Amino acid sequence: SIEIVNIANNHSFDYGEKGLEDTVKALEKENIAYCGGGPNIEKAREPKIVEKDGVKIAFLGYAQVGREFKASSNKPGIAPGIEDYVREDVRKAKEKSDIVIVSFHYGVELAEKPNEQQKKISRTAIDSGADIVLGHHPHVVQGIERYKQGIIFYSLGNFCFGGNSNPADKDSFIAKIKVNKYGIQELDVIPIKTSSGKNNFQPYEAEGREKDRIAKKIMGRL
Repeated sequence: SIEIVNIANNHSFDYGEKGLEDTVKALEKENIAYCGGGPNIEKAREPKIVEKDGVKIAFLGYAQVGREFKASSNKPGIAPGIEDYVREDVRKAKEKSDIVIVSFHYGVELAEKPNEQQKKISRTAIDSGADIVLGHHPHVVQGIERYKQGIIFYSLGNFCFGGNSNPADKDSFIAKIKVNKYGIQELDVIPIKTSSGKNNFQPYEAEGREKDRIAKKIMGRL
């Protein structure tokens, strides 16, 4: 049940503009919404708004890693994680929706804790009206921060990842968040392993001591 994705990342142009175009077409064919990229900068920065049970949720996507692939007024690409863009886009999205979720591709690969740049742009998003920030790129889990009315997940780690034949760190988690028109109501962190044995692209929920160990790791990485 993958319903929306952020396509702003440092691999969006691995196969050039045609690759990004094909990605968008594939998503549209499967009725999967996307944010963070498009045929021009206006579309790349545009929020995708999903309505569920009377609650309007806006999704925005940006990349601070891979900003050289940023879109322009007449060139396809991704939305760069620039503070002025984030402030303006979040405020506009909040006017049209109840909940704003911002997805950032940022940080340093394999770093266990978020850096100051991650913290600054994430808090800027919350200050501008966002409720939830979802971070990714480090390939390992980082900490969770309650900031004002919102919550920041600095790095969810991997979910389905085939970049390495057998990644050493297979710990990750799912953020399960219940919202209504007024904000976050419930939050549950579900520790997972990204694969068993060799990297077989089959994440599964951790149990017992493994579950406790991963949860403790997440809480200690802020």
